Amino acid sequence: MAFAGLTADARIVINRARVECQSHRLTVEDPVTVEYITRYIASLKQRYTQSNGRRPFGISALIVGFDFDGTPRLYQTDPSGTYHAWKANAIGRGAKSVREFLEKNYTDEAIETDDLTIKLVIKALLEVVQSGGKNIELAVMRRDQPLKVITKLVCCPSLWVCSQWSGQGAVHVQNRSSAKKCSFQGSPHKWKRKHSHIDHLHAGSTLSPWSATCGFALL
Repeated sequence: MAFAGLTADARIVINRARVECQSHRLTVEDPVTVEYITRYIASLKQRYTQSNGRRPFGISALIVGFDFDGTPRLYQTDPSGTYHAWKANAIGRGAKSVREFLEKNYTDEAIETDDLTIKLVIKALLEVVQSGGKNIELAVMRRDQPLKVITKLVCCPSLWVCSQWSGQGAVHVQNRSSAKKCSFQGSPHKWKRKHSHIDHLHAGSTLSPWSATCGFALL
């Protein structure tokens, strides 16, 4: 999970999501699906928009996970409590610029290989990162594997790329110099998608706050 907004609010949402994941596993002996925990977070946010004496949560969030067949999925929740499945999206500071870049440049050819996908992700983030690649941190999530953070980026002609990766996964990019966050995923023309049954999100280790601009893209 990556968020944009108030860190204190994000901690509350993350802790509530962790407890829900644990409760669900103890009750039905199965881990939650990504859609389930996304729906729970969205419902929690929505309840706070209707309560007297309590303000809404001031965060937007992106939640990433995998289908049972290994297909990566991405969901976004808003402070209002709505949620959608996306292929590509951005939240936080500069989100509009990143979305516009992805709408123009996302094609099947642009994500044909892992390296091309990572290049697209970083190029999109560089649309709003003024200080260049030195403040970009990239991470790749793979099914049944821990999140791998890449801190060393290699400079190629006007691009910042990293080492090769194989298979499907989710790419996370973080701008360490920004006070807020920006997240994105990989859908060109049809941004919103129907919700589908998704493999579980490892809430205990994956649901963690980020304190800078960050992004997600699906390979």
